[in-house]
Formats: sequence, structure tokens, C-alpha cells
Amino acid sequence: MSEQNEEQKEENKEEKFSKPKLNSATKVFKESVSEWWKNIKGFLVIYGWSILYSLAFVVGALIIGLLLQLTGDNLIVKIITMLLVMVAGIASIYFLIKASVAFILYIKNNYKDDPKNLFLKESDKYFLPYLGVSVLTFILVLLWSLLLIIPGIIFSIFYTFATYIVICEDKKGMKAIKRSKELVKSYFWPVTGRILLIALVFIGASYVLAIPMIVSGEGTPFYEIWEVVVNIFSMLIAPLSLIYFYKVYKNLVKIKG
Repeated sequence: MSEQNEEQKEENKEEKFSKPKLNSATKVFKESVSEWWKNIKGFLVIYGWSILYSLAFVVGALIIGLLLQLTGDNLIVKIITMLLVMVAGIASIYFLIKASVAFILYIKNNYKDDPKNLFLKESDKYFLPYLGVSVLTFILVLLWSLLLIIPGIIFSIFYTFATYIVICEDKKGMKAIKRSKELVKSYFWPVTGRILLIALVFIGASYVLAIPMIVSGEGTPFYEIWEVVVNIFSMLIAPLSLIYFYKVYKNLVKIKG
């Protein structure tokens, strides 16, 4: 029995030392920045259609609301106006999710597909599975967080790639979540390090961009203008994180199958 235990220990040691390493975080980040910059026009097309459709609903709701106000300010008008605002809000979320799906499809297909078609048509196939996994992941992480904050953080890392798996492997619900955990398992700390890197980069960029706003002071014209600039910049670099996580995900798939 002792000999078998010793053999098992030796096998475990060999497996530990022979385990393939993930690509370095800096290499992945540099490649992600390069791909993001080269294909930024495609991301802007997806953003543009998303914003256009969202604005159509918002403007439509605003016009109908104003016309209703002309008929009188009664309870029915207030209820209808509130419902219109809710519809416009739901529509904006819907198109935002479609844009997120289109981004991942665009990255997955090596930036070769028509961005407009990805947003308008191809994203429909994955919309509900993507939304379902996103909601399920949120609920599971929330439940783990109710125990203690640490389990919530740990399992949020395990579930990082669930939405990518929905689109890239056509898995849904718990299958996608379990698959993500399976990929991260035994690579938890390397994945955590890569998440921390991209988080620090984005947080650092946010602080640097916020400096002019702090100096100018809230309520000044420059503050308002610069706030818009910061929001636009944040929107533009958002796809960079998607590329980065997609590359980490594909690296794990290559290693673990």
C-alpha cells in the first residue's frame, strides 16, 4: 500500500511540473490591444446600430409621452407615460445585450463577418441563452456571497467564461457554467492574476481620466464636457476586455480541451 501511495505522489508531482502554462498576461494584453485597435471600426459599427435602435425607442416614447401630455395630466396619462419609459428602458437593455453578443461573435469569427449582420441577425440565436447564463451566474455568485464575500469572489472567477462558452461551444445554462468551472479548475490562480491585470489597467485608466474632472471641480462646463469624453472613452475600450478574456478562454480550451 505504501509503495502505491509513493507512486501516486510521484505521478502527481510529474503532472504538476508538466502542466502547460497559460500565455503570459502581458503578451495576451498586448495582442488584445493590437486586435482591438485594428478592428475598432467593426466595434463602432455594432455600437452605432445598438445606439440607433435604442434611441429610436427612447425618442418614440418621448414623442408619444409629449402628445399624451397635451390631452391632459391625468392618472391614465401618467401610467401610460411610465409604461413607455419602462419599454424604452427594456429596449435599451435588449440592444445592449445584442451588442455584447455581437462583439463576442465578431471576435470569435476573427473579425471577418459583417458587424451589422452580427448585431441585427446573428446575435438573435444566442440572445436568450446568453441572457439566461448571465442571470444564472449572477444569482449563483450572489448566493455564494451570502455565505461570505470570499466564496462569491472565488466562484465569480470560476464562472468567468460561461458567456463565452454559450457562444463558442453552444452550451446553455448550468452546462456552460460547469464548463467554465472545469476550464478554470487547476488554473485558478493564473486566471485570477490575468483578471487582476486587466482590472488594474482599466481602474488606472479611469483614475487618470478623472484627474481633469477633479481639478476643474464639479458643476463647471469643463467638468460636464470631460465627463462625456470619459464615458465615450470607456465605451470604446470596453471591447478590449472582451478580446482579452476571449484569448484567455481559448488558451484554456487549447490546454484542457
